[in-house]
Amino acid sequence: MTSHPFSGFILDVEKPGRYLGHEFNAVRKEVKPSTLRVGLLYPEIYEIGMSNLGLKIIYHVFNQFEDVFAERVFIPWVDAIEKMKEGNIPLFTLETYTPVRDLDLLGVSMHTELNYTNLLLALDLSQIPLFREERINSRSYPLVLVGGPCALNPLPVEPFVDFFAVGDGENIVRNLVPLLKKYKKGKLSKADFLLEASTVEGIYVPGVSKRVQRVVVDFHRDDFPVNQIVPNVEPVHNRYVVEVMRGCTRGCRFCEGGFTYRPLRVREPGEVISIINEGIKKTGFDEVGLLAFSISDYPYLEELIRYLKNHFHNLHVSLPSLPINALSEDLIKEFADLRRFGITLAPEVASEKLRRTVNKNVALDEIYNSIETAQKYHFRHVKLYLMIGIPGETQDDIVELVDFLRRISNTFRKIDFKASISPFVPRPHTPLQFAPQEGIETIDHKIAYIKSSLRYQKNLSISFHDPEMSLIEGVFGRGDRALASVLLEAYKLGARFDSRSEFFRFNAYLEAFEVSGIDYNEYLKERSTEKPLPWDFIDTGVYSQFLRKEYSKSKLPDYSADCAKYGCAGCGKWVKEGYKVCREGLIIKKQGNLKFDFDQRNYVPSKIGGFLLSYEILGNISLLSHRDLIRMIIHLLKVAGVKLSYTSGFVPRPKVSMPNPLPLGVESLEEFLFFEAEETLDEQEILSNLNKMSPSGLRFLSLKQCSKKPHWIEFSRILVEANVGDKTEIIEIDLSRTSLFKALKDKFNLEKEDLKKYKIRKIKTVFSL
Repeated sequence: MTSHPFSGFILDVEKPGRYLGHEFNAVRKEVKPSTLRVGLLYPEIYEIGMSNLGLKIIYHVFNQFEDVFAERVFIPWVDAIEKMKEGNIPLFTLETYTPVRDLDLLGVSMHTELNYTNLLLALDLSQIPLFREERINSRSYPLVLVGGPCALNPLPVEPFVDFFAVGDGENIVRNLVPLLKKYKKGKLSKADFLLEASTVEGIYVPGVSKRVQRVVVDFHRDDFPVNQIVPNVEPVHNRYVVEVMRGCTRGCRFCEGGFTYRPLRVREPGEVISIINEGIKKTGFDEVGLLAFSISDYPYLEELIRYLKNHFHNLHVSLPSLPINALSEDLIKEFADLRRFGITLAPEVASEKLRRTVNKNVALDEIYNSIETAQKYHFRHVKLYLMIGIPGETQDDIVELVDFLRRISNTFRKIDFKASISPFVPRPHTPLQFAPQEGIETIDHKIAYIKSSLRYQKNLSISFHDPEMSLIEGVFGRGDRALASVLLEAYKLGARFDSRSEFFRFNAYLEAFEVSGIDYNEYLKERSTEKPLPWDFIDTGVYSQFLRKEYSKSKLPDYSADCAKYGCAGCGKWVKEGYKVCREGLIIKKQGNLKFDFDQRNYVPSKIGGFLLSYEILGNISLLSHRDLIRMIIHLLKVAGVKLSYTSGFVPRPKVSMPNPLPLGVESLEEFLFFEAEETLDEQEILSNLNKMSPSGLRFLSLKQCSKKPHWIEFSRILVEANVGDKTEIIEIDLSRTSLFKALKDKFNLEKEDLKKYKIRKIKTVFSL
């Protein structure tokens, strides 16, 4: 394995596993001189980036090409960034530790304007010039491509980016790769490449492209990353994810995704089940997330959940925001573990007037009914998403919001409510893109009133999205090229990780606006519907006249119907292009008793007994925390064919146990894990399967059935080999009486931080079985 760039200090940074790569299911390829090298950057830390399905899809599509190697890149945490700057270490890929500056293409998935400074940080850490004009005549740096929702208004970051991908990335990647190969082979100069790239559907090249059409694709099984990477460090969302529906037709006028991901595309339930069946066998996840903008609109939702719960062993289903009454009471009764999740509801606003303004065509009665059902079936937590600062909002509307929250808190006392309230931010390509955005002082006044009015509600906690963050999102979301100078100045003043409250520095932005001579209040004003908007050259497929009509209706205010249920409203060209939902509406077709070749026939567990597994951990794998290492081994066991026994209760867990862990960075030639299984195991076959899949440094030694869980106290006496300075000593340590580092400290008269610099390895458990 290539030496790690952090090898000199990796034990000094938080969660070294973030930087190791080489995860279970990560792509590995032979790198040849002709290989097109691609870095895919999610401009956040590992745990957040590894939760993003879009990154997984693009990683999969690029790597389907035999002569293309796409690798992942994330922003290091602040402690690692300091070390990188001290040691002049450039940002690198996880798969091969290749410096990003040595790649052919750096693709950035940009989901929020609050990550714009992280884009500049990534370029800086990669030792790549920030401005595209400084790179235009040089092949020494990778091409920089930005995609994701923020590419729908590329103007504020345009000076730093070579080109943008607008729309669904699957087809864009396929059409772009041949051009990238020509560029790689030297058949195109950078200028010629960008000129040809501008002819690819969905590609915007600054200074070349005049108008760009967003790319829309149908679901194709081959495009989906079935074999998803199992992260080294537990991510924010630790589950297998399947996108069951893309797009939304509800028409909430504030929602950028609801308009820019049209038309609605539905993945058939048979394909969903097939993906999950293959995916959990290859990953070992015991939880699957069904993703959609509005999951309750998925026409086969209940039937799909019922099938998954009946036919997959210990598989838990996770859903995004969902009115609980979208599921029948029979389903909730049948599967008690659905209650392991709280319910998340998005009423957005409380007053009838504001529901009409934003076109949130969901009566509050539906929200009350959902909460009533939640209490009836003993759901303990309900989360609510709400907004303030809606155009036309008055104090009466805020009072109605307070009354709504007080009412549910007083009525449903057995439920803990968490209300997350955000200031309204007008988004480009939505009907409310023309609307004004309220300033910080006005929003602060509303927040203070809500807090004081509800301070005595014991089962209600309220959090508010920072109005200063919302202002920056709004300014840059509806920004133009002039804001690039503000962004650069804010970055120079220390702005980064702006989506995190502990790092966000509004004063840096205020100073940047002042230095750049730009009044941010100009970007908060209402926009004329008679004048072109800066981002109008990006054609999302939704007609501009439709957005203007919807904005006019928001001022009446009046509702617009859900076109999937009540007929096409003529928002775009998709009826002419033959999209099924646009022509026929969202038709619910019951599938009956779904059956497939891989049908698992209502698995019934039986208790077989326990097994003792031994293994060794060498090299970088010793840098994983004990918790993350055990989580990885559990995934490997399940993929190897072991049906683990689980505990009962709302959050069942595999029945595993192990002795006290070794400190981070200490290797071991003999570690143990006990687990219970529900089927007889071919021990040699399982052992062989484990070693075929395990990452470098993790090797499984033996697997034996045992009648009961070991007494781990008997495993406390160990032999440790310590190479300290020019001494190599074998020391026996009883971990039931002292810690490993304390024993070594006493032996060598060195502090723990000094001992970390030396190689320490457990070589034997003295009384091992």
